Amino acid sequence: MKIQFVIAMGTCGLAAATAPAWDGVVAWGQGSGPPAGEPVQAVVQVAGGGSAVAVLRGNGEVIVWHNGGFIPVPSDLGLVRRLGPIGGGGMFVAIRENGTVRCWHPGIPGGGDNIVPEGVGPCIEVAAGAQHYVAVREDRSVNCWGWSAYGQCAVPPDLGPCVGVAAGYYQTLALTLDGSVRGWGFNWNGELSIPSDLGQCVAIGAGYSHSIAIRLDGAVRCW
Repeated sequence: MKIQFVIAMGTCGLAAATAPAWDGVVAWGQGSGPPAGEPVQAVVQVAGGGSAVAVLRGNGEVIVWHNGGFIPVPSDLGLVRRLGPIGGGGMFVAIRENGTVRCWHPGIPGGGDNIVPEGVGPCIEVAAGAQHYVAVREDRSVNCWGWSAYGQCAVPPDLGPCVGVAAGYYQTLALTLDGSVRGWGFNWNGELSIPSDLGQCVAIGAGYSHSIAIRLDGAVRCW
């Protein structure tokens, strides 16, 4: 088995294997795996929040499970082209095939209200924090919405075009077109203290109170 992607969640871990469409999902820990006897195959992306897991299949279908049972996705979700990473809360977020964004909570019947402001999409990247969201539009501009008591939705006016975003519990990160990393929100444990020697990066991530990036040379930095 060749592992292509792995994520760590609150009480479990999750991996998907074999490219280009992963043959299956391997999970371990509390309530992490799909229901017994129900293999989930042709997976192209995985996201997890709390103890709930969402996978995106190659046909655009999203499957969610929690504590050994499948959970219905919102009826208006439709086909999806990208799942957003879950950086600190239990909310899921996805980009539909038409570029619009749908947010939902796996613990609320029907997923709850789609709390996405007018004018956010179409988007190419999206991420969910504890109670806020961040997205990159097709024009490479960044939009944040949700709870912003610590400034996690206050996009810097000089940010410029971006190619990626990440959302932690109270922090937001953006990967700019030139490979630099910007951050805003609450610098509780140094999660916004971006190393001065970080250099150009190709990917970013954010957790409860930490941040991570993959540099152009393949090295990983955490802070």
